[in-house]
Amino acid sequence: MGKLLILDFKIDQYSTKATWDLHAILAGGIDIDLSKLIPGFDKDGCHDTPCPVKTGETKKFSYNLTIPETTPTIEADIKARLIGDSGDIFCGSVHGHIVK
Repeated sequence: MGKLLILDFKIDQYSTKATWDLHAILAGGIDIDLSKLIPGFDKDGCHDTPCPVKTGETKKFSYNLTIPETTPTIEADIKARLIGDSGDIFCGSVHGHIVK
């Protein structure tokens, strides 16, 4: 069973595209691209945030995240970015434990 992740954010640029980037930063600076490890992760941000996006718009992103059973329990900084034509549309990070 997955966990529902909900993000509300305000757009700071006009952009015709949006791409999600999701990483776990482990102790020692080891960087793991979670988008490649999570089955079915959709990097195309325009699928959940219709493009183009416009400066000043408020958007909501929701995603039912399921951690694969083979994932070990790890402590990490989780960093999510939504990247548009002119750089980051959204960037946020949390420190926590990834558990299956």
